[in-house]
Amino acid sequence: MDHAQTETAEGDRVSGALPNWPPAGPAHADLFTAIATQPERVPCSGADEWTSDGPEDRLWAAMYCISAPCPAVNACQEAADEFGAKWGVWGGVDRFRRARPR
Repeated sequence: MDHAQTETAEGDRVSGALPNWPPAGPAHADLFTAIATQPERVPCSGADEWTSDGPEDRLWAAMYCISAPCPAVNACQEAADEFGAKWGVWGGVDRFRRARPR
């Protein structure tokens, strides 16, 4: 099992697998590096619009990713592709998918 490693707000390093998440791959490492090098320029950090249920919020977030410009936008797209993101805005792309009616 692959383990993700992150740092808490207090500076403690934490490692462990996230439940129900696919293993982290190389694109995730690139994304974490891109965010860590310029966190003040990553607009989605701590913002709700990127995971909003409202399509207008997600449209705004997707446009902001591209226009900001976010230093992690390419790594973000690749990480989302790597684990098959089905919700939220990743790298300027709204990946929200509604469940299909049966």
